[in-house]
Amino acid sequence: LHLSNNALTASGVQFLIEAAHHSGGYPRPADAPKLASLGAADSGRRALWLRTEHQVPPVEDPAGLVERCAAAGFPACVSDPRERVAPDDAVVQLPSFFVNPTTADKGKGKGKGKELDSKGKGKGKFSDYCDKGKGKDGFVSKGKGKEGNSSRESSDGNASIVLKRDGTVAVQWAGADLSDDDLEEFVRSRLDSLVDQLPEGQEAVECSVDFSGNSLCQPGPLAMLLSRLRDSPLHVTTLRLHKNSLGDVAATVLAQHIRESAESGRPLMQLHLSNNA
Repeated sequence: LHLSNNALTASGVQFLIEAAHHSGGYPRPADAPKLASLGAADSGRRALWLRTEHQVPPVEDPAGLVERCAAAGFPACVSDPRERVAPDDAVVQLPSFFVNPTTADKGKGKGKGKELDSKGKGKGKFSDYCDKGKGKDGFVSKGKGKEGNSSRESSDGNASIVLKRDGTVAVQWAGADLSDDDLEEFVRSRLDSLVDQLPEGQEAVECSVDFSGNSLCQPGPLAMLLSRLRDSPLHVTTLRLHKNSLGDVAATVLAQHIRESAESGRPLMQLHLSNNA
């Protein structure tokens, strides 16, 4: 859950930690299958990875906050960000630089952030995608990728929905000029027909959703999308909403999704909300 560069206070961070404990979705069972949609490095994560550094103004006494949460029965594990494995009973895992902000810019974290940002550039408009659904079933062939994995894609060649060879689905609409109206139109007119094309007779399909770098600000369309996804045979493991204009009301929608998806046994594992202030 990436919430850096916003305006959260200590109370807001504590609320998130408590919500993760109350959801019952973390930690994931020790025998749960790895989540391929999170990528090889994070596929085995069981606790909620929570990043809330660089708030404006800074969170007051973050070490004291962690201590207060533990005293109230809602402990959070503080560890080096490069450590992928938390203690077996950890519900929330915080990076060490949240407690000690002076270490936040050291190490490898910086380069990774730039790489994420670069993915949003060069994309086409979301409205183009809505106008140009391709293929009989809503997907077009994407051919073979870097690792020789074939996939199917619904796209105008830019914004896309990809059904990968490993069975996961990737919704890739970063920097696609996506507005609240565009998202609502897509959910109402196209989402159900695409979900119908998913493989039948198997457990929920892992799905990563990337809507970063767009113009989303209203809670209604987002709530509609997340509700439909929860009702579908999909397990949304990653939701990227950074660099939009989402505020507190949208946060209540996301909190509902975190709670209800965890209760259904399909917990959200990564939520990116940085730079929405």
